[in-house]
Amino acid sequence: MEEGEVVVSCQNLVNRIVVMFLVVAVYALQGCSEEMENPSQNLTDEGGTIFAGRVVDTQGNPVAELSLFMQYIQSDNESLRPKFDSFLKTETDENGYFSIIDIKPGRLQVVLVPYYELHRYDGTKYTLLSIEIGEVVYYPDESSPYVPSYRASFSITEGAQVEDIRITVKARMRIRGQIVFKDGTPLIDWPINLKTRYKGFKGGSFEYSRPIRTDTNGFFTRYVSAPGLYRVTASFQELSATSEEFTLNDGEHREDLVLTFDSEPVPWSAKWW
Repeated sequence: MEEGEVVVSCQNLVNRIVVMFLVVAVYALQGCSEEMENPSQNLTDEGGTIFAGRVVDTQGNPVAELSLFMQYIQSDNESLRPKFDSFLKTETDENGYFSIIDIKPGRLQVVLVPYYELHRYDGTKYTLLSIEIGEVVYYPDESSPYVPSYRASFSITEGAQVEDIRITVKARMRIRGQIVFKDGTPLIDWPINLKTRYKGFKGGSFEYSRPIRTDTNGFFTRYVSAPGLYRVTASFQELSATSEEFTLNDGEHREDLVLTFDSEPVPWSAKWW
């Protein structure tokens, strides 16, 4: 073995010893903690960008199994629009931690529902309140006073290690009801159209319809965002039923709604699918 090869071999050995020492030291420090570690601390990265942190609710409790999406955006006449072919996905673990590695630099949005699946927002259990990155707090863009936005924008530079991020979400208000026929038989596992009418406490109103499916006991769930007065109408074939008007204050759920069709149970038919 020549002298130059010996030097290189020794240097590689030193580098390995240093790396092993750092790994052992990190695990020794983390071993004293009873709480599950942040998964981002185990990531090995060679100059790539890391985006990692934790999702909590308004009480500071971790939010588990929550899907998060990052979509790239671009400026278009002073407005922002997503790039349809560029997005990343992660999910929080049982302690609310998440991580995404090798992110390309640029301007991004953290969203709970990707742009191409906006129709799924009605079924999203949470709404985004804030993203804390260091001492900077990003808030969602309020595109409507009645439907709080679910995305917040920021920029990431190349090679940045963006960790210890704190994303705060809030559980959305919920309307849960059961659809039955006049003899009490539930409408089980059938697609219906559900119309929701809303009136704000300080004015403003709107209504929107979405297809929804009942579960094995005839129940449906609709998530809503704004406090106010609500009324829902379920339509199935030629049948319909409308609830009374009821109030939902911030954070409240309505769980006991029953919509009754004035009809005997309708037999299943493939033509209604």
